Amino acid sequence: MSRLLLLAVLALASPALKAQTACPSHIACLSWQASPGWNDGTPFAAGTIVTYRVYNGPRASIGANPIASTRELSINISNLPSGEQCFAVTAEADGKQSVLSGIVCIFIRPAAPTDGAIEAPTDGSIEER
Repeated sequence: MSRLLLLAVLALASPALKAQTACPSHIACLSWQASPGWNDGTPFAAGTIVTYRVYNGPRASIGANPIASTRELSINISNLPSGEQCFAVTAEADGKQSVLSGIVCIFIRPAAPTDGAIEAPTDGSIEER
């Protein structure tokens, strides 16, 4: 007579990540919905602390190193290089981490001059006029 052993692995439901549109073009403003509980549909126990890790990198290798960690449901990330920046989020609770959320990519533009001048973007060098 054989016995059947069922092993259930509880994993976190991954958050749904989105980029905010009302944000300066040199800052990544990201938000997500709270992870509702475990993948099997079981809600978190009262008082469970969920931490969200934000990852940034090229689309093909995102998820290697988190760049921020928060308990909030949104974050603004500045000091990013210009160009396409891709992000993903995971949720972590009770020592378990969700799979990566869907990847969101946005285009970061250089910050505008702060001295009130209007000029064409440059490579950072000073140009004689």
